[in-house]
Amino acid sequence: AYISSLQNKTPYEIGHRLRFPDGRIKYVHEKAQTFSDDSGRALRSVGTVQDVTDQKRFEMSLSESEANLRSILDSVPGVMMLVKREGTLLSVNRHFLQQFNVEETYCLGRSVFEFLAPETKDKRRQWLERIFTTGQPQELEDAREDRQIHAYGYPVVDGQGMVDRVAIYAADVTELNKAAESSKLLAAV
Repeated sequence: AYISSLQNKTPYEIGHRLRFPDGRIKYVHEKAQTFSDDSGRALRSVGTVQDVTDQKRFEMSLSESEANLRSILDSVPGVMMLVKREGTLLSVNRHFLQQFNVEETYCLGRSVFEFLAPETKDKRRQWLERIFTTGQPQELEDAREDRQIHAYGYPVVDGQGMVDRVAIYAADVTELNKAAESSKLLAAV
């Protein structure tokens, strides 16, 4: 980066790691500019090398935590999402993406209500508003076509203790309900 900076007569900025003989690794952010005379000959370079090891380790730890959370959310056998009060999708799991046959970049920032059948939108809006208003988890069951859906909504509070998001888990419980009915019928015989 430095040689290229000299040849192109441009400042440079680069992040890299340093491995010390004792095995320690440090991460640094390097930034410099070279000053030249009127003929273009380099006179001096001025810059800084900043130890950003703590910041880099924090970023790596955060990235690992996000990957772990994503793994957990994607392993849940149902649709999961995080929404704002008006229904804006902040996060979804892979089951959501599969259920609605969309890419994550398409759905994030959109309203969850865009993905729902028209006949369920009002009921779902009221349910979501109830979670924001009461600050209490809520359950919801509804049927559409020949499917039965059971949803759980959990309030997520901000630093002031106010509900600013809701985590939602929804599962198709059609087969489970059919099995329960069959068990009841068998028990009655």
